[in-house]
Amino acid sequence: MPGKILSLFSLVGCMLAADRVDVARSLRERTGHSLSEASKKPPLPPGVSLDRKLSPGDCVAIALWNNAQLEADLAALNVADADLTDARRIRDPILQMVFPAGPKRFELLFVQPIELLWQRPRRIRAATLNMDQLAQSLVQNGLNLARDVKVAYADLLLAEQRTGISAASAELRRRIVELSRRRLAAGDINSADVKLLEIDAETASVQAAVFQAGRKTAEERLRMLMGLRGSILPLSLEPPPLPSSKAEATIEMAFESRPDLKAAQLSIEAARLRAGLERWRPLTLSPGISVKGSGRDPIRTGPSLFADVPATNRNAGGKQRADAEVLRAEANLAALRDRVEADLRMARALLEEAATNLERLRNDLLPAIRASVELAEKSFRLGDISRLNVLEVTRQLYDVELRESEAVAAYHRALAEIERSVGRNL
Repeated sequence: MPGKILSLFSLVGCMLAADRVDVARSLRERTGHSLSEASKKPPLPPGVSLDRKLSPGDCVAIALWNNAQLEADLAALNVADADLTDARRIRDPILQMVFPAGPKRFELLFVQPIELLWQRPRRIRAATLNMDQLAQSLVQNGLNLARDVKVAYADLLLAEQRTGISAASAELRRRIVELSRRRLAAGDINSADVKLLEIDAETASVQAAVFQAGRKTAEERLRMLMGLRGSILPLSLEPPPLPSSKAEATIEMAFESRPDLKAAQLSIEAARLRAGLERWRPLTLSPGISVKGSGRDPIRTGPSLFADVPATNRNAGGKQRADAEVLRAEANLAALRDRVEADLRMARALLEEAATNLERLRNDLLPAIRASVELAEKSFRLGDISRLNVLEVTRQLYDVELRESEAVAAYHRALAEIERSVGRNL
């Protein structure tokens, strides 16, 4: 029997908990990119360079490699590992000695607490579950970071397109104002019409300046998420293609794959183990050896036993708190499942809305506007209309192109949210 007990303790003591390597492996499986090594590392992950255009995947790879907040979160694994190490340890024995003085005899008491002989496996299991729960939460943090990077990438790409389109639109409106002033001088239009066009041109110029400033803000946000501290190279982006089909993401996929749901399930199991430990806590046993003697009498040795008597306290508060932690963990899991389902449904609705808007813009509105511009150019070459009429039609084209870029950004934001909701790339 003692040999079996020791074998059980040895097996339990060798139970492996998740660590940084496991977190990195899980993130690679889910995103295609991994964490950096905990020790020295180059500033960028292998295969990624700031000298070329960056795809969304490149930016996610750099963020997982460099993001300071993610590294701070990963440091919690060391704390959890220390708790696991402490759970594996057996309490040290207690040694008491009373030296002879006058009639007082020499006394020695050697006591070894043994309650951990049956508590230790549960303590190790609870600490291992806590570490596994933390690892799953860190994987979710990495997925959240990947989502934030993709959204920031879409925002920066939109800001760049807005800047270019708004600058061209402002220049077009300035030319319209110039031509309108010539017509005013010739008496073809009145000053009120010219004033409205001047206000429209000034509004477009202000909007172009706002979009230019917004581009700088969007780039700094993406830099911060990617952990590019001290870099002054401008970020050059490669617009990602739209998926050929709509992303298929189900609630079942999310429930099966989301790491924070797995972390919540592990939290329930760990809370139940801690609740069981609290029920054993009042029972403490410490057998020992008592040695007494003096110079005149022979040394006497005998067994001793120390135990807490659960007469009044019985760890009532600890047991009540542990039971409450179990209920709270179960409620957290239920609430998280509801939130995951709601997030996925909302993201799918946003993706469908963006896809519908984009389809209408690209299949209906944009072709019609471009055909109108071509027709206006042809009529101008034939002398049927003035250059001002051509510019008026072209102004509408810029407005629709701006709406198209906003729809593309909305699509990529929704897709990033869906991938985060199901816990992996689609």
